[in-house]
Parts: sequence; C-alpha cells; structure tokens
Amino acid sequence: MSVSKSLLRQFDGWRLMTLASSMKFSLFAACIVSTVFLAGCGSSSTELPLAEVEGTVTLDGNPLSGALIRFVPVVEAGTSAPRVEESQAVTDAQGAFTLRGVHGGIGAMPGKHRVTISKQVLPNGEPVDHNSDIPPPLDSLKEVVPKKYSDPEATTLTADVPAEGGTILFELQSE
Repeated sequence: MSVSKSLLRQFDGWRLMTLASSMKFSLFAACIVSTVFLAGCGSSSTELPLAEVEGTVTLDGNPLSGALIRFVPVVEAGTSAPRVEESQAVTDAQGAFTLRGVHGGIGAMPGKHRVTISKQVLPNGEPVDHNSDIPPPLDSLKEVVPKKYSDPEATTLTADVPAEGGTILFELQSE
C-alpha cells in the first residue's frame, strides 16, 4: 500500500511540474507575440516626418506630362539615418506633381534628395500607363528624358526639401 501512495505522490508531482512548465512556456510565448505585435505597430512609415512637396516639370519649356519623379533622401557619408523613405509622383498634363511617400503619406522627408525624372513611351510613341497592373516589357520602352535626369546613377538633379514643404520647379533641357 505504501508503494502505491509513493507512486501516486510522484505522479502528482510530475503532473504539477509539467503544468508549471507548460504555464511558463505559455507566458513566454505570450510575451514574444506581444513584443512582436507592439514593435510592428510602432514601425508605420506614416510616422516619418513628411513635408508636402508639389511642383512642375518642363522639358525645353513645355510641360512634361506622364513623367515619373523619384526623390531619394541623401544620407551623408559617415552618418546614419534611422530610416529613410523615398517619395514619388507622376506628372499630370500640365507637368504638375504632388509627391507621396512610397509607404504612404503625402510629401517627402525633409532634407537633401537625389532626384530622377523619367518618361518612357511605347515603341509606337504612346505613353506608359503607370497605373496598369501589367507593365510593358522594359526592353521595348524608349526614354524621352535625357540620361542626366532619368538615370539614377547619372542624374544631376537634387532638391532640398524644407521641413515646412514647398514648391519645386524642374526646368529640363534636351541634350
């Protein structure tokens, strides 16, 4: 009889340890899930400071419609930016644009930006539809804007975006 009581106590002790371990694991898992969830909630790019930027683009004095404008923040050598966000826009028929952050929000991050302006057309000269779900084959497109403005590696365009935002005019010239 005493052997079975001893076994019963050991079995109850094992169940108690298993239950305690299971509760510790559940608490640990809940903490991890909460931490990941809360970290994700705080990382919204809409929290980045964006300044409203609008403007106009002309090529040889004429409004440049359907051009894609990209503003890429410049991070100075030897410094580190916690996060940067590119901004972009497509010009309307009058060459006007309003920048939007690629992750949401209207505007661009304050500071210096490297700017590219590109307008590609189909082989028949028709403009590219930037809102299309199916992009055309890249090798069939013709760039209308000179490389010194359209190529991200060769662009000579820069813009300083003040914290209060503003209007920027790009007057491009053909080569």
